[in-house]
Amino acid sequence: MAALRQRSGSLASLTTNLRPDLLPREAVHDAYRAWMGDAEEDTWVDLRDSTLRKAIDPASVPRLESALADLRTAMQGSSNIVEAIGQYLAAKKNEGARLSTEDRRRIFEI
Repeated sequence: MAALRQRSGSLASLTTNLRPDLLPREAVHDAYRAWMGDAEEDTWVDLRDSTLRKAIDPASVPRLESALADLRTAMQGSSNIVEAIGQYLAAKKNEGARLSTEDRRRIFEI
């Protein structure tokens, strides 16, 4: 995972383990958990939301389109885009900070 972090800066959105006999599911799970251990709070919210969207609708909109839709909602009633973006990012960070350890464990179990 350290090599992946250095190369891409982010986790893959889908991991397919073609050789679980060589790399057990638990090892992949533990590597992802270790990666997310250093994640910012808003990253947990993104992971939770994208995981739930994919579980509900595998053809769900990509993350950027979803973020833009959220931002459009945040912009309603605001004429200052910079302020609206700041409020949107702060709200995501606060929501992520409120996720308990149990909530974060459940996100990985979906």
